[in-house]
Amino acid sequence: MSSEAPLLVLHEGWGRSADIDSVVDRFSHRGYTVTAPDLFEGSSPLRAFAPALVQLRTGRGSIFDVARSALDSFGSSRPVAVLGLSLGAAVALRMDIDGPVVAAYGHVPRKVAARGPILGIFGSADFALTRSAALLATHPNADVRTFDGAGHSFLIDPSVGVPWKIPSVGPHPAASQAWEAICEFLDSRRDAATGDFGVSRGQ
Repeated sequence: MSSEAPLLVLHEGWGRSADIDSVVDRFSHRGYTVTAPDLFEGSSPLRAFAPALVQLRTGRGSIFDVARSALDSFGSSRPVAVLGLSLGAAVALRMDIDGPVVAAYGHVPRKVAARGPILGIFGSADFALTRSAALLATHPNADVRTFDGAGHSFLIDPSVGVPWKIPSVGPHPAASQAWEAICEFLDSRRDAATGDFGVSRGQ
């Protein structure tokens, strides 16, 4: 692909840790211009996570301000793809976005604000999000993929820079298949010549 496409990566609830760098590198090598902001603005995830959950219920607050600022940094004339992981997926689904959205194992609101195509990624062993996967599957613009045996955050290695340990969380053999699905979803929606994703924001 000859032109770089804009991609916003939104991290999990344990903050902008080193595992996100591997996601940034993955897509930079595929010809994307990637921004991955710290939704917690330097605060410890142990302090910031509970307030972030409150903000998810209201759809307002600093995590949305940071995400929107990062989105706007790409410029208003180009649609932007968003890849959200866990907390970041929940944020992405609540934002008014025209570009494609990858929502990986995030809580799904009853009213999804994202207007573009959506790829939902879930693990069958991530039982807390079973209802979210089913809810997203009813969205007319969503394609939901559930990977057998995978738990929460199975796409990455949360042991890198994570301030706490969570049972049944972490890499799974299905991760490679899920990453293939994500890359195909995003790559197939960008123009090879311009890197654009179609409808410009604001239309």
